[in-house]
Amino acid sequence: MFKILQWHTDQSHPSASIIKDKKGSAVLIFVLLITIILLLANIAYVNYRVLLAKRDMVDDAITTSALATLAYADPIQMAYGNIVFNGDPNTFYSFLSKQPMSQYITINKINYSYNNASPSNPMTAPNGVVVTKPSIYIDATANVTNVLGKPVSFRIQKIVDVDYQLNTNIN
Repeated sequence: MFKILQWHTDQSHPSASIIKDKKGSAVLIFVLLITIILLLANIAYVNYRVLLAKRDMVDDAITTSALATLAYADPIQMAYGNIVFNGDPNTFYSFLSKQPMSQYITINKINYSYNNASPSNPMTAPNGVVVTKPSIYIDATANVTNVLGKPVSFRIQKIVDVDYQLNTNIN
């Protein structure tokens, strides 16, 4: 049959000596404290990385929508340094609404008025960047949630022109 193992309650058993000894209980408390600290640090790091991923997804949605909007601009007018739309002036919003993160994005300001910007006629965007090409300036706020379900808000200011280069540096 089965042999039933008894839990030793006497202080002479080896498992009881750790708790009986003051050095052993201090080690247990120290290990427990280190485990809790590492667990909290891990939660904070995961939260940070999730927020970075959401920020990048919002940034990609805005960039994709702005590039698609520039693709719908009149190419003849674009050659002369002007952004003129043949169709709906709300093209950016229609492209943004098709993006997966669009429900989290609030557009504060969108400016197509960097027409006639050139190296000889530079203009300054509201975020202080000097614009030398016809560009779209977007100022947006994104409201997302972190790992713990708390709301987090961040602001993105972006200038996209026809020669926009995606950043290929991956950290």
